[in-house]
Amino acid sequence: MRARFRRGAWDGLGLTASLAAVGLAFWGFAEVTELWVGRDSLSALDAAGERLALRAASPALSAVMHALTWLGSGWAAGAIVAGVAFWMQRRRAWRPLAVLLVGFGAGQALVYGLKALFARARPAGGLSALGAGFPSGHSFTATLTFGLLAWLLLRGGLLGRLRPAYRALLAALLLLLAALVGLSRIYLRAHYATDVLGGAALALGWLAAAVALTRWLLRDAPPSNAA
Repeated sequence: MRARFRRGAWDGLGLTASLAAVGLAFWGFAEVTELWVGRDSLSALDAAGERLALRAASPALSAVMHALTWLGSGWAAGAIVAGVAFWMQRRRAWRPLAVLLVGFGAGQALVYGLKALFARARPAGGLSALGAGFPSGHSFTATLTFGLLAWLLLRGGLLGRLRPAYRALLAALLLLLAALVGLSRIYLRAHYATDVLGGAALALGWLAAAVALTRWLLRDAPPSNAA
């Protein structure tokens, strides 16, 4: 048991924290799912989100929300991940690179598989979008992509020469940006609030799972390649 809380070892404190985060996030996803599955009417949370979106609507705010929602698209997130992966490959930072690629690539397959499984309809009269509503693909992709980058910043695998306080600030800004992407999906009425919360919870769980998986896969990697 003591080995599970050792620092530095692949199966120590880092893995224990990752597995705990996986369980907590997936529990949150299950709780959000229960808010709408089997209901004939919108949950109080979804109804409140719809009302607030309609009340806050304005041309200027809509322009901002359209720009934010684009950041959660597969094209934008894929370009960001590809650029960061190329930079990490040049630095031979194999462990952060593995977390990034495993987390993002397999995560996209996971979220679209769940969309097909739940097949929830989107809000009527909102932004036109392909596919089912739950969980939100944009919320998932933004939370996963910016969450991965935040994790890499905090671990020093990205911009490691910056002071830790600066990297922590950038990580917090990335997480705020992910939350704003989710908010934009509710505002544009492309998703219900539970779609967005489900996508975010699923992304956090999958991020923690990707970290745990790559810790195991690269358990024998030299320290220089496990940055």
